[in-house]
Amino acid sequence: MAQTIWNKELQIVELTELVTGIRLFNRDCQKGGVGIEDLPKLLNQAIEATNHDIQRSLVLIMDNVNMFTTAIDNCYKITEDNQGYSLTLELPEGVHEEDLQLIKDLLIVYRQYELFVRKILVEIGRIEKVSREKFQSLQDAFFRLHETVRFRIAIPTIQVFPLFSDVAHIWCDLQDQTISLSQLNQMLFNLQVYTRELVIREDILKLIVGTEGPITDAERLEKTTGLTIPPIETDAVVMDPSNIKDFEKIALQYLGFCAWKFVETDGGLIPGNPNMGVVNTQDMYYIFSSPESAIAFGTNPTRYVLRGLDLARNKPELINLLQLQEQLVAVQEIGELVVEIPEVIVTHDVDVQTDAHPIETKIDPNYMWNIWDWKRQAILL
Repeated sequence: MAQTIWNKELQIVELTELVTGIRLFNRDCQKGGVGIEDLPKLLNQAIEATNHDIQRSLVLIMDNVNMFTTAIDNCYKITEDNQGYSLTLELPEGVHEEDLQLIKDLLIVYRQYELFVRKILVEIGRIEKVSREKFQSLQDAFFRLHETVRFRIAIPTIQVFPLFSDVAHIWCDLQDQTISLSQLNQMLFNLQVYTRELVIREDILKLIVGTEGPITDAERLEKTTGLTIPPIETDAVVMDPSNIKDFEKIALQYLGFCAWKFVETDGGLIPGNPNMGVVNTQDMYYIFSSPESAIAFGTNPTRYVLRGLDLARNKPELINLLQLQEQLVAVQEIGELVVEIPEVIVTHDVDVQTDAHPIETKIDPNYMWNIWDWKRQAILL
């Protein structure tokens, strides 16, 4: 009774671990453990089922991503004039700008969905790895217990109790992995419920995509194979990825989406091709979907960078997706990032006549319009 609450709680925990270890050992010996599920087997089955569901979800996600990306890309054509390259919006008949904006928003959602599911897939892989290690640790713990108690009638508690506690700890770790897996499955289910609410008319997509169907990211990269970005005359530097040390570890801006099209399309996420070259400006690396896009970006890279940040301000869903938090914090004190250059309008003065304000005309009294008058005058001369 004189013990503190902390000591009492510690004793209860130790007793619980001891009883758990004994019951698990009896179950392994097939002499007890009634009601204890085969946790390793159930966890393996759950991991396998979750991996299958994730792979199936990724296929559906990428189908939508490819469809939306192709639709956006088909609506914009690169044109060239005296001022350089620009994007021209060309919508099929029956498609409105509101439809295109919805497609852009849906693409952002599905790219977020894809990124989140891939992170869950990595976490599932970690759970699977940890679970395998715990399975092996559990088998090793049971083996040590069997070796300790074999052919012995009496065993000092100081030898066997720690082994029972080890078994209990490993079992609790497996239960933790089961709970983590259950939470991830719940997240996946919630995401699926949300995305089912995101719909767009299929006839609109068919009008934009056309009969050729959607293009995958791999096919889009293949179209630009062999192309290179020429040198840029501004402070931006075009670099060959093969010459960049640890290029795989470099964080590409906009997650590798074409920086120029992202700005010019007001948030369109078109994948870039790093094999054409990487543009380095302000210690940040950008890639593009075509050499023309890089050339247009290189005419004023600072302005395009600021336009990208201004776009993220107006579309907060892009901030976490494209990892723009630090850049936006750096410019949070600046109210207007991009100042629009006013268009120069050429004017000239023109007299306008009204009933109240007639324009004075000059009438020549000697003016002759008849050719015979000119002939008579010529004879007199």
